[in-house]
Amino acid sequence: MRSTIGLLCGVLVLAGCSGGASIVGLGGTIARDVSVTVTIPGRCVFTCDPPGGDLTTLALVTAVNHGATPRYVRSCGGVIPSFEEQDYIGGQWQFVGSADACVSGPEYIVLAPGDSVQSNWFPPKTLSRITIAVATDSAFVDGGLAASRAVHLY
Repeated sequence: MRSTIGLLCGVLVLAGCSGGASIVGLGGTIARDVSVTVTIPGRCVFTCDPPGGDLTTLALVTAVNHGATPRYVRSCGGVIPSFEEQDYIGGQWQFVGSADACVSGPEYIVLAPGDSVQSNWFPPKTLSRITIAVATDSAFVDGGLAASRAVHLY
C-alpha cells in the first residue's frame, strides 16, 4: 500500500535524501494536543524495505501528546499507529489510503502526556501529508484529525 506525507508553503530543504525533499509549511494541524511530524530521512521502526517504484525514501512519522491528560490515537490492532496519507489534489487534501497496512480493525493506543508513537512511511513524489485520528476518550466522540506539515520529494 502506498504511503505518503505532506503539506504546503515555506520550504526547508533537507539534506541526505535521494533527489531531495522539502517539508513545507502550509502548517500542520494539532488536534487534542497531539501533533504529527515527519523526519526525512528517517530511522527504521517498522517498515524498512522500500515498496519499489518512486517510493524509496524512508521517513519517520511521530505523533506526540503535548497535553496534560491522556489522548487516544487510532491504531492497527492496538499496536501500530493508524497513520493515513493525504495528497494535495485539485486545491484540497484528499485521503489516498493508510500509511500502514492494517491486518486487524482500527482500535486505539493511549498516549500519556509527553508520550509518542512512531511508524515509517515512504512518501511519494507528490505534495502529501500524514494524519491520525485523535480523541480524549476511546469512543472517539470528540475526535479530531492531527496532520503533519506537507512533504514534497523531488
